[in-house]
Amino acid sequence: MIVDSKSHEVLQATIYNLGSCAARCLDFSRGELWARMSTPLRHKAVQIPVFLVNEAQMDILYPPERRKAIDPERANDWREKRRNLDNPATLQDLSDWREERRYSDNIATLQDLDPPSPEDKGPNPSWSRYERIVAMGLYVCNPKASFEVLAEAECKDDSSPTGVLGFSKAEETYKHHKGPHIYLCCERIVSVAKEKGIDPNLVLDKVYYHELGHAVLKGVRCFEKPEDDPYLETWGRIIEESAAEWISYVHFRGREELLVRKVLMESAPAEYRSCVVFHRIPLFPLPMAEPKKWDKIIQWGIRSGLRRFYEGWMNHWMNLRFPMRLCPDMLSLVEGTLLEDWVKSLRQQGLPRGAFFLFFDYLFLSLNRLISGPISLFYDVISPADPFWEIERVTTNPGTTIRPRSRLPFFLAGFNLSAWRVYKELGAPREPEYVIPLEEFAAALIYFSL
Repeated sequence: MIVDSKSHEVLQATIYNLGSCAARCLDFSRGELWARMSTPLRHKAVQIPVFLVNEAQMDILYPPERRKAIDPERANDWREKRRNLDNPATLQDLSDWREERRYSDNIATLQDLDPPSPEDKGPNPSWSRYERIVAMGLYVCNPKASFEVLAEAECKDDSSPTGVLGFSKAEETYKHHKGPHIYLCCERIVSVAKEKGIDPNLVLDKVYYHELGHAVLKGVRCFEKPEDDPYLETWGRIIEESAAEWISYVHFRGREELLVRKVLMESAPAEYRSCVVFHRIPLFPLPMAEPKKWDKIIQWGIRSGLRRFYEGWMNHWMNLRFPMRLCPDMLSLVEGTLLEDWVKSLRQQGLPRGAFFLFFDYLFLSLNRLISGPISLFYDVISPADPFWEIERVTTNPGTTIRPRSRLPFFLAGFNLSAWRVYKELGAPREPEYVIPLEEFAAALIYFSL
């Protein structure tokens, strides 16, 4: 049990040392670790046990299919190729990247970001560069106890730091606990902190919040069929990691925020860095049309329209001195594309079957109401029971009026978080009417974060 020094509440969070000697270098009894947490993270923290592991144990636990990372240097090359629409990327330009393109259009896609490993098995070449950063923490939705993990334990005594339970209780819980687990590799946390010259407890907090963010997003390991997991797709990994990293990032303020952004994020893979624009780019409502209605030509036209929209949206955002004050006219950003036709058809026909949240046109053309209207408008998009509403309380006092410069980013971020979670709850369908907007959203996250 951990006492929150801010509210004097007792959080039933359970931390177990499953074999990490470096756990002694970290302090889990600090009030700021728990006081910073927004309500959604607190709910998950008291539900999910945390196991402290060493590097050997983490390497056993980390799923092989998730050992991927997008090298920012590769992403920069991809970005340049994506810009040049007059001379688009070709197979020769990909060199040792993928041998086949997933789509027949000649514009670089997200699949070009992932260079293949030999025979497409095991981690990709970029993983070795980012393993220590990425594999500091792990959230597993449906864990399977491995006795090999217990055999690699380096610290098996019960004399643990304050707020941490010893090995005997850790072993028992690890074997028998039903439900999600969070694993934190203390050795890597301490090592990275020492290398960067920052407090290891700050690294611990950032990693722990990130894994709790995965839990709030319903995790990436809860699919009955592994092939249904969108995390295995490049676009799915980008959105999931950007979302979890954003949830973690917004919990820090002042000097801590600067250290997280300038020190920890700059050494992370591209899909983690893209969290800096997660609150600026809107994810389109899904599906954009009734599934299985788009032919290849329409798919290409919608994809092109989405790219044009995101470019215009971000140009408008970055060129305004006060970007939260005004919202661009959506139709002007997609004029002459199939996306314009899609928007006009929605105006005439209403929502496509299966779409959720609210009318797309209303979302963008009515943002001025969001800027000047009451806070309760957030409930028009996200249910009052939705925990993402509580993330707003990280930045403002719940009893005060939210400043106009804060509303639009949190509105878009909350919308994106909920849309992504609902998509996974639907079973992550792979029809183009679902996938194309997700791919272009993920591509925009990478493109505008570099």
